[in-house]
Amino acid sequence: MDETTHRMAYLGIEWESWNAANGIGQLTLKLTPTDPITTADRILRTKQIIYEVATDQDIAATFMSAPTTDRSSDLYIDHSLTRADAEVLDEDTVTHWLGGLLTTLPASIAYLCPTINAYRRQTPFSLDAIRRRRGSSNGLIHRLGSSDLNPYLGIAVILAGGIVGLKNQVNPDDSLGVPGLPIPDSLDAAITNLEQSEELASVLGKDIVTHWADAHRMSIVPNASDQDNISDWEYHRYFEFI
Repeated sequence: MDETTHRMAYLGIEWESWNAANGIGQLTLKLTPTDPITTADRILRTKQIIYEVATDQDIAATFMSAPTTDRSSDLYIDHSLTRADAEVLDEDTVTHWLGGLLTTLPASIAYLCPTINAYRRQTPFSLDAIRRRRGSSNGLIHRLGSSDLNPYLGIAVILAGGIVGLKNQVNPDDSLGVPGLPIPDSLDAAITNLEQSEELASVLGKDIVTHWADAHRMSIVPNASDQDNISDWEYHRYFEFI
């Protein structure tokens, strides 16, 4: 990690902290908050740095969400809502944003957890993973994304969900009655919800949603459908390349 953070500094990637996570060899790295596009750029560049440092040190690094049956990893996308003019957001704006995130979650999980492997994580999916940050008027915790998500698309679908909430003035309590909850426990179910979500499609674009769903259905193959065992197909496809 010393070498990793050294190379991050060379590229101007700011970070706040890193620490050993739940298992031996598992690490958590927290990047400094910035705008959405810069954040996504920094996530991808940091992952590449970690791959390169691992190779230089004759070890392997992976961002598979569940590389073993007893290990799992995530990519948290906590965020804060602000105005360009620095005015304080009103309470309804933050509330409706949160309501939109919860309402669209059964469909947006197809972007936030985009692989079969992501649904093997030990941590159960829960609406509690998306909530207001305690003690903050505009901060939100969003901890459902898997470590193998595309950060550009993950951030985009979160923004889209928030916009849906603002447009429809959704309250978090209203979200609990949305058909499709609880959250899908497989990629196939998540894609089905995505295809049926007119709300997300209206913000992201129907063509983008259709392309994503069609492309990812191709990865749901018989030799990778066993929920109890990680297949060789997954290791070959994801271990070094996700």
